[in-house]
Amino acid sequence: MCIGMIAAGAAGGSSAVIAGMALKTLGGLAEATAARQQAEYQASVAENNANLMIQQAQDARERGKQQKTELQKRMAKLRGTGQTQYAAGNVRLGSGSPLDWEIDISEAEAIDINTIDTNTAREIWGFENQAANFKNKASALRSSGKAAFKRGVIKTGTSLLSDAGQFGTDFG
Repeated sequence: MCIGMIAAGAAGGSSAVIAGMALKTLGGLAEATAARQQAEYQASVAENNANLMIQQAQDARERGKQQKTELQKRMAKLRGTGQTQYAAGNVRLGSGSPLDWEIDISEAEAIDINTIDTNTAREIWGFENQAANFKNKASALRSSGKAAFKRGVIKTGTSLLSDAGQFGTDFG
């Protein structure tokens, strides 16, 4: 009778150990999967940020074009107003003071256009650089997530093998 109780207790104990091993394995795999999913989510956020930076660069490009167009319109209006005033005063256009004035306006316009182009290029470069950084971050996060998942699976497998070995020693 005593041997039967011990055998039943051992059988019950082995079931509990097996169930514990199964739960531990499932927990380890769930943890590994969660780490991979978290990294994938963060990578998606980084990719969205990269896309926003690309849109910002395009917006900067369009704003630069608009600023140049507005400048050219203002300068054309200024030229027209000046020419009208010179003509109203019976001043011959294209020589002397009116010519110097035209040259000054043209030089100022060229300097302002160059400034707009330079500032626009710098702004675009900044956004494109940030976009590249976010893309690199997304790639690194994905790699990290895959590695974390593999580490988790290996750790879980190692633990399972160790537990199975101990189970064999205890109940074998």
